[in-house]
Amino acid sequence: MEDIIKYSIRLNLLYVEDNKELRESTKDFFQTFFKDQIIAIDGQDGYEKFINNDIDIIITDMNMPKLDGLEMIEKIREINKDIPILALSAYNETNYLINCIKLGVDGYLLKPIDTEQFLTELSKVVEKIKLKYDVENNKNFLEQYQDATNNSSIVSKTDIHGIITYVNDEFCNISGYSKDELIGKNHNIIRHPDNPRKIYKKLWDTVKVKKKIYKGLLRNQDKNGKSYYVKTTIKPILDKSNNITEYIALRDDITDIMNPKKTTR
Repeated sequence: MEDIIKYSIRLNLLYVEDNKELRESTKDFFQTFFKDQIIAIDGQDGYEKFINNDIDIIITDMNMPKLDGLEMIEKIREINKDIPILALSAYNETNYLINCIKLGVDGYLLKPIDTEQFLTELSKVVEKIKLKYDVENNKNFLEQYQDATNNSSIVSKTDIHGIITYVNDEFCNISGYSKDELIGKNHNIIRHPDNPRKIYKKLWDTVKVKKKIYKGLLRNQDKNGKSYYVKTTIKPILDKSNNITEYIALRDDITDIMNPKKTTR
């Protein structure tokens, strides 16, 4: 219970109940679990308060005037398909249960609320909210990481056959090619002809056969035939079955620190 409250106490609850006595008694119970409660007296009131407030979770009665619980949930689902909703009813009615499932309701509670059942349903909701938060947080982190990488490294991705599927602006700047000229082409478009074949044999043996990260210094050639040098890291991206799905390469331009004689054509 403490673990559940640890997360649920951060949430704003919309509680929709047309029975005044039940509202007053039940809202005291909910105070233990939620940061704040917004109370609605019927389905229409609940819908309007959902629109006008920051709501994290909804607990709603089913049999109400103006809009019943199902009608209100249907209207809310048109706006937000993911918000957790627990349906509350005095009767274990099959029709309500079936329609609640169709509308993606997260749980069904019987009146009067049984603490153990409520905790079970709330724990499912909390887990769903935590998962969504973790996904959004990780996505935000990855977007920032990608932005930092794109602005500091020369980045490309290829499919398992070495066909370019992505390049960033830095790749285009150093190679002299546009993205349209690169996407769909084999990565050897920038390979310098004087490089020993053994370099690429080692590279492919590392990333394709051993499925490990390759690190090395490579001499490439831009669109005009001019050499440039990059410190290269290539990583095979693996699925859950350990199969390679693509390759991603990060490079740092080190042309300026090489022997100037080596930077000529």
